[in-house]
Amino acid sequence: MSFCDLLINITISSITGVGASFFIWWLTFKTWTPEITFAEAISRLQTTENPSGLKYRFKFENSGRRNIIDIEAIVRLRIKGLRAGFPDNWEVVYLPTSSLDYKKIAIVRPVSGSHVRPVFEIKAYDCAYFEKPIFPQATRDLAIAHQLTVDHILDLGSETNLQVLLLGYDQFSGSRKFFETKEMSQVDIATGGYQLRGLDIAMNTPEEGEDFN
Repeated sequence: MSFCDLLINITISSITGVGASFFIWWLTFKTWTPEITFAEAISRLQTTENPSGLKYRFKFENSGRRNIIDIEAIVRLRIKGLRAGFPDNWEVVYLPTSSLDYKKIAIVRPVSGSHVRPVFEIKAYDCAYFEKPIFPQATRDLAIAHQLTVDHILDLGSETNLQVLLLGYDQFSGSRKFFETKEMSQVDIATGGYQLRGLDIAMNTPEEGEDFN
């Protein structure tokens, strides 16, 4: 084999190897990735399960074709203008959720086959961070009594928003993907339970135990 033939073979092998690697990367991180669809609103229901008297829940679905495993649910609250001397600063608070009792949601199967849509609770009443001196005394008192609600905290500061963040792995490829909702405020909270096999809220169904999972 001549030097020219050897050089051609090396070049072709290199291009083929790079092309195959890129193709596998593209499949893993662009095609074999989780897909999640969020509800448009947070559900608010009356309850006696906690001292606040209200339960706030959020729903989502696996809209892809494969299982999603080890889903981590994070609820991030951003409050602007809490500190008098720094009116443009944002305070970030991570709110407890019911999923934290298990650290992660182990597996969520595609909704097309399972018809299951996970629902988790946003537990503002269980967040000791609001007992800090930077918050108004009324907020601190509610936090100490475990009576703080999501409505209360979204009324803090000069500007406040809440986002749900999810991180999960595709069970087949192992690729991890990050999802986030829009920035939500009080107008994104609706009284009622989630409809059966859907992400919409059945409005004005405030009875305790009403559940449309």
